[in-house]
Amino acid sequence: IMLTYWRMEGSSFRVRERSFLALTKLEKHISEADVEIRNISEIEPMVFPTGRKTRVMIGQNGLVKGEKFCQGFVEMEKGGSIPLHDHETVESYTILKGRGLLTVNGEEREVKEGDYVFISSSEKHSLMNIGEEKLLLMFVYAPSIIVDHWAKELEKGKKD
Repeated sequence: IMLTYWRMEGSSFRVRERSFLALTKLEKHISEADVEIRNISEIEPMVFPTGRKTRVMIGQNGLVKGEKFCQGFVEMEKGGSIPLHDHETVESYTILKGRGLLTVNGEEREVKEGDYVFISSSEKHSLMNIGEEKLLLMFVYAPSIIVDHWAKELEKGKKD
């Protein structure tokens, strides 16, 4: 039996055909070598003094090491925030639950469950939970670095 499928090669997709037996062997190889399934609950959170917990899932300091990007999960208490900061990376936020007030270069916008935001490199930005419940979000930034605003925020919390 021959199967036709799409495969990413470089920056484009190519049509490929393989026998069912060859695909079964390929699937086994991928499941053993290239796929890592983890759970967010396995990650010890960084607890910030501004009312949030951050778990880095993939990245230089993540549970799964990543070279190209960093991805994490944030739980923000009512009134909690990600303070104003900037960094050389681009970043996106995806709001999974709750409501927030996003500020980018002084412009405020309300965000809610299902919204996603792209923040360009070096843009000053912050996010505050303005809802009555926890705000849950995923962030992704690239390229993968350990952003310095985390250490600054934790150090400031120790002084306060």
